[in-house]
Amino acid sequence: MSAYQPDTVADLIHDQLRQQIWGGALLPGDRVSIRALAQQRGVSVIPVRDAVREWRGFATQAGV
Repeated sequence: MSAYQPDTVADLIHDQLRQQIWGGALLPGDRVSIRALAQQRGVSVIPVRDAVREWRGFATQAGV
């Protein structure tokens, strides 16, 4: 079986955010700037926005 490969830039950013959350670099209540995340990764704000929206959905479902 091969390792997971993100399909889109948004998937890649989602995975990076997940790693930052699990690693403790992003904590509950931290403010996240979509523009700053995009600049750090050298991408447009659209895939970052999509990845953050997906995380917001998870947080809403988890009751965070």
